[in-house]
Amino acid sequence: MRLFLSVIFLCLLLLGIGAPAEARTLGPPEPRPAYQPPPKQPDHELYKRIFELQERAQWASADRLIRELDDTTLLGHVYRLRYMHPTAYRSKWSELRDWLKKYADHPGAWQVYHLAKKRRPKGARMPKPPPARIYNQTYASSMPTVRTFYKRSTQRIRREVNRLTYRERPTQALRYISKRSVDRQLSAAETDLLRSKISRSYFIEGKPSKALEIAQLATRSRHVVTLSDWHAGLAAWRLNKFDVAVTHFTYLSENENAKDRHRAAASVWAARSYLALNKNPEATLMLEEAVKYGRNDFYGLLAYRRLNGPVAFSWTQTSLQESETIENLDAVQRALKLLEADQQELTELELLNIRNRLTRPQQKALLELAINLKLSAVELAMTEILEYGNERTPHVLPEGYYPIHDYMPSADYIVDKALVFALIRQESRFKARAKSRVGARGLMQIMPSTAAFMTGDRKYRYKSGRDRLYDISVNLDIGQSLLFKLLGEKSMENNLIKVLASYNAGSGKVKRWSREIGRPDDPLLFMESMSAPETRLYVQKVMANLWIYRDRLNQSSPSLDELASGEWPIYRSQPDMQIETKNRQNRSVKMTADVFN
Repeated sequence: MRLFLSVIFLCLLLLGIGAPAEARTLGPPEPRPAYQPPPKQPDHELYKRIFELQERAQWASADRLIRELDDTTLLGHVYRLRYMHPTAYRSKWSELRDWLKKYADHPGAWQVYHLAKKRRPKGARMPKPPPARIYNQTYASSMPTVRTFYKRSTQRIRREVNRLTYRERPTQALRYISKRSVDRQLSAAETDLLRSKISRSYFIEGKPSKALEIAQLATRSRHVVTLSDWHAGLAAWRLNKFDVAVTHFTYLSENENAKDRHRAAASVWAARSYLALNKNPEATLMLEEAVKYGRNDFYGLLAYRRLNGPVAFSWTQTSLQESETIENLDAVQRALKLLEADQQELTELELLNIRNRLTRPQQKALLELAINLKLSAVELAMTEILEYGNERTPHVLPEGYYPIHDYMPSADYIVDKALVFALIRQESRFKARAKSRVGARGLMQIMPSTAAFMTGDRKYRYKSGRDRLYDISVNLDIGQSLLFKLLGEKSMENNLIKVLASYNAGSGKVKRWSREIGRPDDPLLFMESMSAPETRLYVQKVMANLWIYRDRLNQSSPSLDELASGEWPIYRSQPDMQIETKNRQNRSVKMTADVFN
């Protein structure tokens, strides 16, 4: 018996059972095993030529090659591109109907379905609709809300206030909601929501006293109208009423109904106000609150840099254990064949189309496939699903949140990769076929009119040329050229806030804002005073992306250092940054009143 127990103990030692687990530290992730692509299918060259011919609208030539195909797997994509061509092909009802009967599981099926409804002859029966879209439910907000503007009458009132404030007429808007016939239709919360909007309009129009007055009235509903304290605080700051600003920013920072990014922003501005009042300990506490709520966002990173010096991230890899094979899925087989035919955009569409229909083990397998095939859009989308919530851990990020797969040789980048990737992540989320509601296209979301101006080619203005912007190399060339031009403009002076705002809203608007806002000594106030809310948020998100990508690419972030010091953030290419790092990396940002003022 003793001999038997000794043998068992020896086996346990050899297997490592019972040994203390090794502590897991966050270090550089281990490299993934090299991916071995499947052998190419015999028809991939034929498909490549078919897609090329269809891009030139040579339908008859494409049909001749289609008749030579042994593998018809990709014909759903071939015919969809033909039937949905914007100018060179007018699809028939019968073609659309037959396509839907065969290929309803393909990406783009709903666009074909809607076109078929328009082309359907009277009395013809529509085919079965494509499978319903499935959206990721993990992003649903759990924040409590109060129902407002649910009546038609109050919706009309809100539209009228929106119209007046858009036309820069806050006084007319205020008079309008003050009418008895209007006021009696609104609840207190609805009135204060409109007051908050009008206050913002007064602030943009350069009337901070009136903005403060109206915003303070709206704060009676601060549990619902959370941004009323934000507008009041900014107006008070502009009037140098720092004690009033502290009060309102602190209210918003502590408001549990407010979004985390708003609480982080309010905390930073409360810290600025305390510094202006020479209350450094209180400022430090508010910066700590900003780090807690802002985490890896713009104001969170800014606050961390102020408190602790350079920001360093730990990069993790999403666990792919317990993944399940997906190579047998029709969509995956089509995607692999599309990639062989040089159709990366269609490959991404095919894989993104199934991401929310998979089991979690299958989703892990799809992420692994996206990493191996260097499909950034799919990698980002799958990481967001599998790592939901983990991006909120301060300074610890999964690699898939910030893909770095190159789209072209390094020599072809005329602007730093970090800035290009930061823009693409915000503009298109790496989707080569992305299109905005106003018509911007491709990775860097280029408007056709901008492409025509930058290239001198008027074809981009017309339907026949616009879709060229979906071509990755064309889009990156034009987008980088635009960035390079903006960086070189005398009015921009390599100023990242103004350059990014110009990329989003146009340089004409930014020049006008510079004249109207003034305050050349306060970059954060300039940013928060821009009249377009989407541009303000855009600048913040791209700046945060840039700082994170700098770390991802082992670069420093002098623009973060500068903004944390109250200076304008200046673009510097990597060689300049490497030289500068030696002098600036260990520089602490002093906690004095003149830093943010």
